[in-house]
Amino acid sequence: GPGRGLRPREQDAHRVAQRRKQLELGKRTEGYGRYARSVPRARRRQGRDPQTPDPEQVCSKRSWDGQLRKWRRELHQWDPPGAAAAAAAGAARP
Repeated sequence: GPGRGLRPREQDAHRVAQRRKQLELGKRTEGYGRYARSVPRARRRQGRDPQTPDPEQVCSKRSWDGQLRKWRRELHQWDPPGAAAAAAAGAARP
């Protein structure tokens, strides 16, 4: 995004790699696929649409985990109808 070059970047390559791996998992979900197809990048708005956290930002683990959790939760709103019920039923089975 704009101004990215001005922010300090995370120097720990392992931390950045782990964060990217977490983002990959989110981007492989059906909800993300539906979101990406429905809302072109140019039409995405901060505060309204899920914002993928920046894996290179300098922040604490707690802050990163919170951003990731918020993003994943917002992506679930794009899951197909009935997906939450099916997931809950699957989790309840022995």
